[in-house]
Order: sequence, then C-alpha cells, then structure tokens
Amino acid sequence: MLTIFAPYNPIAEKLFNPLRVGIVVLGLFLPAYSGIWMMNEHGVALWNSPLTVVLTSLSGVAVGALLFNVLSHDRSTIRSNILGTLLFINIAFLFLANWWAIRFSGAEVQLSKALLDTHFAGIEWTAFGGFVLALAILLINRSRAMVLTAFILSAVGAYFVRYCLLVGGEGVSRSGGGIALFAPDLHELYFTVASLLLTGGLFAALLLAVPALIQKIED
Repeated sequence: MLTIFAPYNPIAEKLFNPLRVGIVVLGLFLPAYSGIWMMNEHGVALWNSPLTVVLTSLSGVAVGALLFNVLSHDRSTIRSNILGTLLFINIAFLFLANWWAIRFSGAEVQLSKALLDTHFAGIEWTAFGGFVLALAILLINRSRAMVLTAFILSAVGAYFVRYCLLVGGEGVSRSGGGIALFAPDLHELYFTVASLLLTGGLFAALLLAVPALIQKIED
C-alpha cells in the first residue's frame, strides 16, 4: 500500500522508508512468533529447542518470499536463485532437525519423534515434500502459474511443519506417562480456516479498492 500511495501523497512519501523498515521487522517476527511462544512453554522438550524458532521462521520467510514473487512476478535469474536458496535452506534445516531428533536429542524429544513417525508420518512427508516440490518447480519452470503452484505447495508444507511441532509436543506427557494422540477438533479447524479466508478476503478487497482510490487521487 505504501508503494502505491507514496508517489501521490507527500506524507506517505516521507513515511515510506521508516514504515518499510518497520514492516520488514514485523514480517520477520511474525513467522517466528509461534516458535518463540513454544520455546516459552516450559516442560515440553520438543518445543524448548531453538530449532523450533528456526523452522517456523525459515518456513514463513520462504512462503512470504514466494507470495511476493507471485504478486510481482519477476522472472529474473537473481530472484529465482534467491527463492531457490531459501527453499533449499528450509529443506536442509528440516532434514537436520529430523536427524538431530533421531540421533542426538534426549528421551522426551525422541518420544515425540516416535509419535510423529508412528501416527503422523504422512503429515511429516507432506511438510517435507511440499518444499521439495516447490523447489523442483522453480528449477524447471518460472511461469506465473508454476510460481503460484510452488507458493501453494510451500504454504502447505509450512502449515504442516507447525502442525507436526504442535502434535509432537502435545502428545508427550510432561509427567513421563507416555504418549497420547492429539488432533485439533472441529472448533479449532473452523477458526484456522476462517482466519485464512478472512485474511485472503481482506487482501482481495484491498486489491479491488486500490485502482478506484488511485483514480480519485489523480482526479
């Protein structure tokens, strides 16, 4: 919005750079927020690792970068290399997190990993596969349709990364009593879907309103 209105409004033009810095900082913080919240939930070993913040941050930034590329659609090699690098780093950290959980973590994290591998293996592979397919698509074809497909796949992957962290932590008893299956109920799924639709609807409404607002400013 600032990019659109800055050329037409002197106040917006003056505020453009500092507000842009604030938006970038906020944009980097929001993907990490869920990981930071999990780290502060004491007693859940899977959540208390810095890898939680790293995974939520990397996946969020990768999805955001792909969305930006869909909206602006720049087919330059430099931008494609940046997007590919973000996806590759995200995939590498997912692999390293799984390796750490299997080989080097404590008993509670290994119990969480066993729970995921036993009951949520399909979701784990969906999270990993979403980013792998998104990277493969960007390497093969950089058309707008393919970039949109890569964005959708990476968004699904990022969502299931958070899902695996949630159920892996929730399913392990803090008292050492074993594991329990956790799955969001219909109430939680409703609010998840409703929030996504609301966000998309607001964004679509802004896109529809901007041309009319610009026309009024020009007139």
